[in-house]
Amino acid sequence: PALGLFPLAWIALVPLIARGAVAAPWPAFRLFWLASYVFYAIQLHWLTCNCMWGGGWALIGYQVLCMVLAVYWGLTGALWAWARKRGAPVLCGALFFALAWGVKEYLEATLFTGFGWGSIAYSQGPNLNALQWASVGGAPMVSALIVLFSALLGLAWAERRGRWVRLVAAAVV
Repeated sequence: PALGLFPLAWIALVPLIARGAVAAPWPAFRLFWLASYVFYAIQLHWLTCNCMWGGGWALIGYQVLCMVLAVYWGLTGALWAWARKRGAPVLCGALFFALAWGVKEYLEATLFTGFGWGSIAYSQGPNLNALQWASVGGAPMVSALIVLFSALLGLAWAERRGRWVRLVAAAVV
């Protein structure tokens, strides 16, 4: 937070989305699961401090928590790949992914007592323009907007066809 890198959240998922855009559902699940596992392992590193009280079990619990939370991302990636295989055009694929991501964050924050610490919306604290959307749909809405931006860029990168790149670039603007 002290570095003020919150604008990077808008493009952070672009490589993952570009790579996932060409994957079948099962490989997409694995790709998104692995990316999420790394994300949570970094974000929740402070849980290793519990080793002083819980011993090695705290490390095992930390890893299990990261693996379980990664399932949310994996299922979102697999669902998106499945929907794309049904022939959704690029723009609809980006909208579907953003909607699926917003639903994922909502479910992650509410199911099984919730654990919504990994919401992309939380990165936008200093960005008052983006935060205004929270009054419409909460943190999942802000996250969905950020992910829509990333998805449009990622799909434009994956498509690499002039017409789609121009259309997606115009939609992002």
